[in-house]
Amino acid sequence: MLNSDPKKRRIKFNWQDAVAILVVAVATAGIFTWTYFITGSKVDSNAYLVVKYQNNVLSDKIVIIDSDQKKYDYSISFRRSIGKSETVSYEDSSSYTKVEMDVLAFKDITDFTEYDNKYIIVTSSGYLDDFASLQGPQLDISISNGGFKISKETSPNHVCSNQGFVNKENYPVVCLPNSFYCSIVIGDGSSYDGPDA
Repeated sequence: MLNSDPKKRRIKFNWQDAVAILVVAVATAGIFTWTYFITGSKVDSNAYLVVKYQNNVLSDKIVIIDSDQKKYDYSISFRRSIGKSETVSYEDSSSYTKVEMDVLAFKDITDFTEYDNKYIIVTSSGYLDDFASLQGPQLDISISNGGFKISKETSPNHVCSNQGFVNKENYPVVCLPNSFYCSIVIGDGSSYDGPDA
């Protein structure tokens, strides 16, 4: 028979428990503080966005702020081929001019300054290899005001779009369901040697 006396079921709490809770709280605060400082400072010039898909660099030359501190404003949508029964949704891009290209043409762009105020739609190139097929359903990146954000993604939890606006160097945004990795680098993006997605 179970003892239903409330005094006997009481959980004991002593000073060791208080110390353990304090250690966990201090460690958690320390991790958040370390993460804040390790990500680098807010970018103010010569900043580029690195985008990787399935551990392949799609581009490391997506200019966010140039050396003259001009901030660029455009949107990039990565999507696979759309099936007959599927619909494509676009973000509100009335101020943008739409430009469509396949992923291999996108990878060959060396000067993104000419795409200011454009909405670039990058689709599968039709090749069979994983890199060119863009298997993730959809991921949209908006670049503006000296930073970027994932404005739309096909994902169960929408973790990367919920991260919001990023304007710090080396602050990674990773969308695992779509195999994308994005991060801001300072200087010539071609020297980027960051982590795998």
